[in-house]
Amino acid sequence: MFSTPKEMRIIKYRIKFNDKVKIYLYFLFTALSATLLEYIIGTTFELLFNKELWNYGELLFTFNKYCSLIPSIGWGLLITIFMNVYFNRLYNKFYSLKKEYLLVISISTLIIILIDFLFIIF
Repeated sequence: MFSTPKEMRIIKYRIKFNDKVKIYLYFLFTALSATLLEYIIGTTFELLFNKELWNYGELLFTFNKYCSLIPSIGWGLLITIFMNVYFNRLYNKFYSLKKEYLLVISISTLIIILIDFLFIIF
């Protein structure tokens, strides 16, 4: 959605600022996106499956037990660092793999995610 901090695209529109401002904006957008995703997933699981996946209730600056300032800052930092430092290296490694290997990796990852999802529900 945002590409990498150096490219700084939001969907298909390129943001034109210097690199330092791009990194700050990238951090802000990813922190807000991760927080929104946490809120949606936490609320949805509680409504649909009557399961509380996590609770930030004891942290400072908490909103509706599924969102808090400290984890939001953490997600923003982790995503920004990963996308700035590691993403292109990993992308190039995966891009150089044979399609058969990518298919095995993709299917294995999907199976692990589905098993985890089933353990959470049941």
